[in-house]
Amino acid sequence: MPKQPSTTRQTKGEQPAPAQIKAVERLLGARDYPRAIARARTLVQDFPDHGGANRLLLDALDQGESRAAATLAAYQWAVRRPRSVRALAVCRTCSVRT
Repeated sequence: MPKQPSTTRQTKGEQPAPAQIKAVERLLGARDYPRAIARARTLVQDFPDHGGANRLLLDALDQGESRAAATLAAYQWAVRRPRSVRALAVCRTCSVRT
């Protein structure tokens, strides 16, 4: 079965600047979860296929809001990237953790 292209608007090869990723990581380290969530959501909107941006959003939601919010974001990531082993694995682990 041929691999179907992603339906997201990101063009191949685009990825966030390392400084953008580091900024979210610093906010998480400082426990500034509302700002980390906002920045991570922006990264995921701009780069929906970037696994690191999606993972940062899940971490920020899990720590700053709730496990349910993180699980929903993991599910949305897996729906956008149905053939992504990483997205599916994260979705499964989020939904079974207690």
